[in-house]
Amino acid sequence: MDNKIRIGICGYGNLGKGAHKAIQQSTDMELKVIFTRRDPKKIEEESGIKACLVEDMINFKDELDVVIMCGGSKEDLPVQVPMFAGIFNTVDSFDTHADIPSYFEKIDKKAKSGNKVSIISVRMGPRYVFTKSCIFRCYFTKWKYLHFLGKRYKSRSLRCNSQN
Repeated sequence: MDNKIRIGICGYGNLGKGAHKAIQQSTDMELKVIFTRRDPKKIEEESGIKACLVEDMINFKDELDVVIMCGGSKEDLPVQVPMFAGIFNTVDSFDTHADIPSYFEKIDKKAKSGNKVSIISVRMGPRYVFTKSCIFRCYFTKWKYLHFLGKRYKSRSLRCNSQN
């Protein structure tokens, strides 16, 4: 496919590594760069992907279609997403539930100011199982789906594990 979606990942902990694996499973996405607060050379060695400091993210504004923000909800996302939502299309997993309405207002305003889209608070939970399983099954066809919530829930969320 010639017109692949050009992806950047901001943060390379467990969430960033999971996003990297998911992108590898997709034929229409390409991970172009990982942004980190750590030593970029170490991230490049670990991931095999070009890595840069978060501060250098602005230099990629014309090279990426979307940035998956994989930092923590307590300190990283509340700072990083507002900085970049007006420059990049973003996806994040902000999950400080009491703060989501104010976080939405801030991110929505920033994204609209730059004519961008920011999808916030993406998460797995029992209420979202049907929609997310449909989306995952469409895009990640090589993945195996596993229940993980146990017997007490009537509807179970799904976790995707790569078969590779």
